[in-house]
Amino acid sequence: AQKQEIVRVGRIIRPLEEDNMRHWYWDDVFVDLGGRKVQRGNRFHVVRPTTPIAHPATGARVGVKVKTLGTVEIVSTAGASPRAKVTYNCEDLADGDLLVEAREWTPPQRGVSQPAHLRVGGTIVGSKDDADALGPGDIVYVDVGQKHGIVPGDEFSIYRMSGAGISPDSGRAIPLAPTKQGELVVIRTSAQAATGLVTVSNINLRVGEPLVLFRKMP
Repeated sequence: AQKQEIVRVGRIIRPLEEDNMRHWYWDDVFVDLGGRKVQRGNRFHVVRPTTPIAHPATGARVGVKVKTLGTVEIVSTAGASPRAKVTYNCEDLADGDLLVEAREWTPPQRGVSQPAHLRVGGTIVGSKDDADALGPGDIVYVDVGQKHGIVPGDEFSIYRMSGAGISPDSGRAIPLAPTKQGELVVIRTSAQAATGLVTVSNINLRVGEPLVLFRKMP
C-alpha cells in the first residue's frame, strides 16, 4: 500500500504482563487511541508496515509491504489507556504496532469468475516471505489494483519469457515468447496494487514474472 492508505487509529503501547515482549492470542495489551472514545467490544486490526517494495523492472517505488498481524478487542476503557485483548493473530504482535479500523475480509468465491473483458497486464513485484522460489500457496504482491479495475476474485495467468536461442535448422535467432507457467487469484486490493495467492505453477516462480488478467469477477 501507499503510506497514505494506512489510516491508523492508534497503536499498541505496552502489555499487561510486563515480561511479555511479544503478544499472542489472548494476551492483554494497553493501546493508545489518541483520546478516541471506544466501548468494550470494539475491534481493531493490528498492522505493521515493513519494507518498501521497488518494481523489479523499473526500480520505481510501488509501495510499502504491510503485514496484517491480528485483531484486538477492547475489554476495558478505565484509565488513560484502554486495555485490549488479542483475539486473533497470525504472527507475534509487538509494542508500536498500528491499529486500523476492523473490517471483514470476505474470501473470494472460486468458480464464479468469467472470462475477462479487461486487457490488464501486470508484474509480480514482491512476496510475503521474500522467497526466491514461489509456488502454490504463496502470497505475492502485484502492481495493479483498484484503479485498474481489479477486485478480489480476479484471476491472472503468470508468464515467463522463454525460447531465446538459435534455431538449429535456419541458424536464426529464436525470439523470446511468453509461456504460461502459473495462475494466481486476487485476495485483497489497494488503489495501485493487489495481494494474490498463487494457485498453480508449472515451475518455481519468482518476483518479476509478468501477468495477464484472464478471469474476472462478474
